[in-house]
Amino acid sequence: MQIGVASLGAAVPLRLLVQSTNSPVSTRGQNLAAPGQSPVPGEDEGARRDLQLSALVAPLAVGTQLNRVTVSAIGVDQRGVGVVTLGDDRGHQWFAELARRSEQDATLNPVAISRQYALYLRNGGTGDTPTDDHVARAVMTIANHVKQNEQTVTGPELKSRAELWTLFGHPAETRA
Repeated sequence: MQIGVASLGAAVPLRLLVQSTNSPVSTRGQNLAAPGQSPVPGEDEGARRDLQLSALVAPLAVGTQLNRVTVSAIGVDQRGVGVVTLGDDRGHQWFAELARRSEQDATLNPVAISRQYALYLRNGGTGDTPTDDHVARAVMTIANHVKQNEQTVTGPELKSRAELWTLFGHPAETRA
C-alpha cells in the first residue's frame, strides 16, 4: 500500500446515522430461526462477507493487541464498508474503514491504498483531528496485512467511498 503519514489525521469521517459493526458479538451465520422457519434473508451473505474481511486482515482477529489498542470487532457494516474496530483501555474507539478503490481516492484522502482497497480512519473528528501515533501504527498494520493478503485471498465486495457519498450524502451535508 502507499502510505501517506501526513494524511493520517486527514481521513474524512462519515457522519451517518447507520449502525456500524462495532460489537465483538455477532449472530451472523447462525440460524436463529425457530424450527421449521427460514433464517433471516441475507444472514449467510453477511457472514460470508465478514469471513472474507477477516481473511483479508489476518492474522489480526478480535482480541489482537496492536500497540496500545485492541481489535474489538471485524465486519462489513450495513453501508457495505469493511470495518476493523479498535479500542483502548480508556474506552476510546477508532474505526479503520476499508472501501473498494475508485478513481476519486486521491481527493478523498485515504490513509493508505492497495491494489483493490482504500483504507480510511474514522476517529470522531472532522478530517483535521490529529491521530495518536499508537493508533496510526495500528492502522498501518491493518493496511500492511491487507496489501499482503489481497494477493491470495478473495476479499469481500465493498462499496467505494465515492459510492457511499452518492448514496448517503457528503459528510459535510449530513452534519447536524
